[in-house]
Amino acid sequence: MDAGVVLGDVWQPASEEDQLNLECSRLGGEPTWFRPLSQMSPLRRRGTLNCGYCTQRTTFIGQFSAGSATAPRRLLHVFGCQNPGCGFGRQAWLVLRSTAGSSADALRGARSPVAADSWPCFTLWMYTEPEERHKSDAHELELLERYRASEFAVDEPWLAELSARDWRDEDVAADSESGSDDGEADETQQSAVFQRFTRRLDRSPSQVVRLSRVCKPLWLAKPPPQVTEGAWPPDCELCGAPRRPELQLLPTLLHLTCKLCPERACDGDVGWSTVVVYTCSRDCISEEPCREFVVVQPSV
Repeated sequence: MDAGVVLGDVWQPASEEDQLNLECSRLGGEPTWFRPLSQMSPLRRRGTLNCGYCTQRTTFIGQFSAGSATAPRRLLHVFGCQNPGCGFGRQAWLVLRSTAGSSADALRGARSPVAADSWPCFTLWMYTEPEERHKSDAHELELLERYRASEFAVDEPWLAELSARDWRDEDVAADSESGSDDGEADETQQSAVFQRFTRRLDRSPSQVVRLSRVCKPLWLAKPPPQVTEGAWPPDCELCGAPRRPELQLLPTLLHLTCKLCPERACDGDVGWSTVVVYTCSRDCISEEPCREFVVVQPSV
């Protein structure tokens, strides 16, 4: 995961073998680990994975195989509160990073029950982000239309307009993120940030997650001031190394969850538009999964 951007699309219902395969990124189901959690693990304690706002149990969103050059066997486990109004803030989310202690660890995961709800389990198809699509590329247009007609299509007006919009050059849009005190300039900046987001999403509209340790996150609006001013993310609490962005959950995940899991009511606004996970750049190892830093951008 050290080069470029890897995207994840919802692929198919996960088999029992998929759920135990530590190299398989997936949504929902039950978390699996490199080794069983000890009986004294904080993750086994009641309330450890509860939402910091409503105090209810969070939902296990998914786990992602995120190996790197220095730690080829890594997992990210994501938990989040799906109650309306909770997901807008950091205290509703918990992300755990696990690193295999040795190459001898089995590829088959170990299940250890934790106090969290879950979704039905779906595997993710992980692939490298394609190059920017040109308007003259009829094949890409055909694929886009095919996706819109599929059962996984996201019913968003702005997504339907993507192929007809002529976005500005991405570098120009990114440069405009420097900001201004003028209200009109600020509105232009917000528009440029959103255009950059939709332009990148247009490369593969079915993506629900992004993995990259070298590229900046895609914000739907201006990043939180704590990010732009350097207060977030803090350094790793275990080893002191700086954190860097790695995993991003996209708003398409919300829509697909409602479509694929209709039994889970999607009433109300869960509060977030994108979730960005910052992880230890040193990939430090500990006996227990390490908690990482989450930045949540509220619904826009």
